[in-house]
Amino acid sequence: DDLIASIVKHNTGDFIIVSADSDLYQLLSANVSMYNIKTKKIYSSKDFQEEYEIYPYQWAQVKEIAGCNSDGVPGVKGVGEKGACQFINNKLKII
Repeated sequence: DDLIASIVKHNTGDFIIVSADSDLYQLLSANVSMYNIKTKKIYSSKDFQEEYEIYPYQWAQVKEIAGCNSDGVPGVKGVGEKGACQFINNKLKII
């Protein structure tokens, strides 16, 4: 995913990332979409914002809070991605 991020960030044009890796959501923008190989659907930044109610650049923060098994990030016990999104939007308080 680091190579994909580097290509997208250091080049111009439109990109479609082919992956089911949600870590790459943070790259979504007006010119970057994802084709999910599991669902066989194209996912845009607008789709992402409607589903999670945050901006793609905030996805790394969600992974920090909720954790990420593929990257070995443990996260806050009992808080998933949806809860982390609510916390970022000040709709959920973590005590």
